[in-house]
Amino acid sequence: MVLPLPAKACSVAIVFAIDISRSVSPAEYIYQKNGLARALVSAEIQKLISFYPEGIMATVTVWSAASQQKQMVPWTLLQGRSSVIEFSREIADMRRPYRFDLTAIANALIHAGQMHVENQVRCDRLVIDISGDGVTSVIGQHPLSVAEGLAANGVIINALVIAGSAPDPVRYYAEQVIRGPGAFMIVADGFQDFEESMLRKLMRELAPAVALLDTGE
Repeated sequence: MVLPLPAKACSVAIVFAIDISRSVSPAEYIYQKNGLARALVSAEIQKLISFYPEGIMATVTVWSAASQQKQMVPWTLLQGRSSVIEFSREIADMRRPYRFDLTAIANALIHAGQMHVENQVRCDRLVIDISGDGVTSVIGQHPLSVAEGLAANGVIINALVIAGSAPDPVRYYAEQVIRGPGAFMIVADGFQDFEESMLRKLMRELAPAVALLDTGE
C-alpha cells in the first residue's frame, strides 16, 4: 500500500468498517449503525474530539463477501458538534447494500486500507476500526498477511468483536486481525451491547495519549 502525500495535517483518520455478512440479521445491522451513530454524538466522544484542534477525519464502509465492500459515508472532517451530528445522521440513514453472503475479512481490510490511500487529508495516525461477529468463511483466505502489510505501512487495526458464534471470533480477531502500535480489541456480549462497546472503543482510540503513540513512520 502506498500512503498518500501530505495535503494538510490532521491527528487521526478512522475507517469504520461494519460487518454485514449473512450472519448479521437486519436487526443486528441496525444495532451496529445506530450504535456507532449514537456513540459518536455522546458527550464523552464529543469532548474527546474537541481535544484535536485540526479535528479528526472519519468515514464508514460496510463489508461482506470478497467483492462486497461499499463506502457508505464519505471522508468527513469532524470538528465541532454540528459536523459530528451530521456525520452521525448519515450513518443512521445508511441502507444495507448486501445480504446473505460470506465473510471476507481480508478483502474488507484491503478495501479499508485503500480508503486511507484515497483520503485527501494527510493524518498522523491511520486507523481501521473493524467490527464483526464471525471468522473468515472464504476458503483458503486469511486476513493475517493483509493485516501485517497494513501495519507495516503505519495503519493501526482495532476491532470490535461480537462474541458468541463458533469458531470463536474473539480468538480469531486477536490472532489474525488486530495489528499495529497500540492495537486493541473490544468484545461485545451481543449486538445489543454494540453501542456501549463502541463508546468504550472510541474513548480508548481517541484518548489524547493514544494519539501521540509512535506509529513507526
